[in-house]
Parts: sequence; structure tokens; C-alpha cells
Amino acid sequence: MQRIKGISEYRKSLRDIVIEASMKAFALHGVRAVKMDDVAQSLSISKRTIYEMFGNKEQLLIEVLKTYKAAKEKELNEKAANCQNVIELLFYAYFQKIKTFKKTNPKFYTDLAKYPLVIELLNQDREQAHNNYHDFLRRGIDEGLFREDLNLDLIARLLDAVTSTMMNGELYRQYPIEDVFRNIAFVSIRGICTRKGLDLFDKTDI
Repeated sequence: MQRIKGISEYRKSLRDIVIEASMKAFALHGVRAVKMDDVAQSLSISKRTIYEMFGNKEQLLIEVLKTYKAAKEKELNEKAANCQNVIELLFYAYFQKIKTFKKTNPKFYTDLAKYPLVIELLNQDREQAHNNYHDFLRRGIDEGLFREDLNLDLIARLLDAVTSTMMNGELYRQYPIEDVFRNIAFVSIRGICTRKGLDLFDKTDI
């Protein structure tokens, strides 16, 4: 029994290592440029071992995306619990996004559209993002930083549309990512701020 437990723990550890290595490779080169052979060779393991754990490249990519999302959500939730207000949280998320985009090959985002199951996963994530926007807006209203007359569901949908436009339109390929966020996302947020919210917004150095 102990031996079986040891094998199981080893497989879990190896699985995490493969996901981490794949995440770095996909971000650096794009998804389609990275072959399962490349990942296997970088870790000195057999390609068969990776296929036994993930089935195929799309399943591996899905696990990479889920792992990344879980890590970022944990990080953002911890920040949300400790930051003073939603404006502080907004700029924290902004700087994290900028850092991620600058370290990621644009091909990575373009390549995602080539995988149907990945698209399905991303669409599910959009539903959760809608709820997150709703909670973010409610907190901003409660803090007196966002207008009280907002239609939360409508604004959440508009913010989701803004995000979709940035990604589906591949604006990150045409303009510096800082400009994309400042001219699209930030303009949208400033429009729903109260005077108190605007004062906090404009005091932040970006």
C-alpha cells in the first residue's frame, strides 16, 4: 500500500512539473510551436509518459490554463481581502496583467482559438468573470467610489465586451498593451466613478 501511495505522489508531482514546464514553453513560443516531444525532452522524460497523463496536447493546454487561472485567482482574492478599496485592487490587477502580457508571446493568445475545448473552457470562464465584475462593482458602490445608479448587470456585460474586444480583436498586437488598457478599460471604469473615486483614480501613478 505504501508503494502505491508513493507512486501516486510521484505521478502527481511529475504532473505538476509537466504543467509548469508547458506553461513556460507555451508563453515563450506560443502553443502550436511547442510539441509534446519538446516538453518531454526538456524534462528528460518520455513523450509516452506525458500522453498517459494528459491524453493529448489540447488536454495539456487546458490543464495549463486551469492551473494558471487558479493561481491568479488565489493571488487576486488575497489582494482583494487586504487592499483598502476597489481602485487599489484595479491597479494591482492592471500591473499584473501588464507583466503577464509582456512575458507572453502574442502567438499564445492567437493559438488558443485553434482548440475547440479550450474555447469552451474560456467561454465558461467568461461567465465567472461576469460574476466577478458584478462583485467588484458592488464593492465599489458600497465604498462610495462608483455611482449608485449603475445597472450592475449591464455594466458587467459592457466590461466583459471590452475584454472580449481586446482579446478577439488582437489589439495587443497592434498597440502597446499599456495603451490598450488605459484607452479602453480605464476610460470605461473612470466613467462610472464618483468624484471620490476619480480623485483616487487620478492619484495613482501609471
